[in-house]
Amino acid sequence: MSKEESQNFSALIESLMKEKNISCVDAIIYHCEKTGFEVELVAKLLTPGLKDKIKKEATALNFLKKKKVKR
Repeated sequence: MSKEESQNFSALIESLMKEKNISCVDAIIYHCEKTGFEVELVAKLLTPGLKDKIKKEATALNFLKKKKVKR
């Protein structure tokens, strides 16, 4: 997948998040269900910004462990 395709996908997901007032993961799933796009292909289109949002959402929902700060 090209960089342009990733950027377009990211913009589409960001737009859905704002329009529908839903999380990043929900926007991706919504898009895949509406368009028939395979969820398995999404990983190739994720920009660093979307990956960060997904990680933050997953951490907030306790799907990922929070990183401990070393002292």
